Amino acid sequence: MHQTCSPLVDELMFQIEQFVPDSIELDAARNLTRLCSDVMSCFGKTNCLEAQRNKETYTQKCQKLDFKNYGMHKCMPYFYKMAYNQENSCASKYDFFTNDLKTKRIAFTSGKQCLLEIVSVKCSKKTMAYLNDYYDNFVNILTTPPNNTRCTSAYDGLTSIQCMPILKKTSEIFTTTEDYSALNGLSAVKLCESARDCMKNSCVYSLKTVQNMDSACINFRKATFQQCYYSILTSTEDYSKYKCVKDIIAKNKTAKFTDDKACMKSVMTGECSNVSAEGFDAEWDNRSNFGQPL
Repeated sequence: MHQTCSPLVDELMFQIEQFVPDSIELDAARNLTRLCSDVMSCFGKTNCLEAQRNKETYTQKCQKLDFKNYGMHKCMPYFYKMAYNQENSCASKYDFFTNDLKTKRIAFTSGKQCLLEIVSVKCSKKTMAYLNDYYDNFVNILTTPPNNTRCTSAYDGLTSIQCMPILKKTSEIFTTTEDYSALNGLSAVKLCESARDCMKNSCVYSLKTVQNMDSACINFRKATFQQCYYSILTSTEDYSKYKCVKDIIAKNKTAKFTDDKACMKSVMTGECSNVSAEGFDAEWDNRSNFGQPL
């Protein structure tokens, strides 16, 4: 079977050497796509192990080749940036940043027109041609992990590109000296954890890098919780707008609502955008280790 496919493979390799991805014309890119399809089809005609391995090898090689030839490697960072910042209103309707592959397939399938609308502003004619001609194939690449673990496939590249705008926002938070505020409807802490989860889902980021981000998020959550806790503890503000505060004072005028876990949960999550109900219990139980106020 390998001998049968050899002429197609040789022709593909020869044609690849004739072009530079960034300057290849659309017709030539399409011709390479057709050649790739013929090679994969040839290897797919038999179930022998060698043929299937070759099919997988050339599938990944051709996916990466297409992404370069059609400029997808330049277009997708722009798409994710625009979608994340929701600079196009349609992006908020689709879960483009999910790590769940089934949900991602649904989002990119139903959100096809939204994606095309976003990328049409800046991405090349070749990219638009690829997305219009091979959109289903693009979604398959985006949502189908490769069988090997070499971390060199188009799928692997896309999962890392997805993280770029989230990491950029997280970096901005870590480097600012201002009080942390909500970004894109998410608290700064949740944004950090979102970046960590995205990195964890991508093989491009090392285990050590992910662990460092995880530690940073834990410390970040503790710091923001501690900051909010002491702010309320030392404040002279009247928090009677919260029902639990009024109820506690009504029962006992000398009682402190700051000693009541359930009430402080309501007050802190209401007053501080960076404190969420998620993880509150652990941080509350650990408050005796806070030390001095920040």
